[in-house]
Amino acid sequence: MDNGIILYLTFIIPLAIIILFYYLLNKRKKRDAIIIKSDWASFERALNNKQITQINELGTKLIWNEHLTTEKLEKMAKEINTLEKDHQVLTELKLLIYNKHLSWSKKHLYTI
Repeated sequence: MDNGIILYLTFIIPLAIIILFYYLLNKRKKRDAIIIKSDWASFERALNNKQITQINELGTKLIWNEHLTTEKLEKMAKEINTLEKDHQVLTELKLLIYNKHLSWSKKHLYTI
């Protein structure tokens, strides 16, 4: 192969990979923004009806949504803490909520 082609491919392939990842992350952000309202409404409905499997599934889905707010996280923590005593299935969700709360409240050592 010619050195010019190798140099050209060395720059184009990583650039294409970066653009692909940016596109996929942006697509996921937009999907999360659209889905958060319906997922939250379904989660509250499941809480009112005490549907434990639905609470577990929707709660896990909500935890990984980028558009989850602090108020919603605190409400989830309060509700899950009361339900978790009777239903051990929710222990993993309780830990996910706790870890999300920790990651949002930690103080970073390095500031600019």
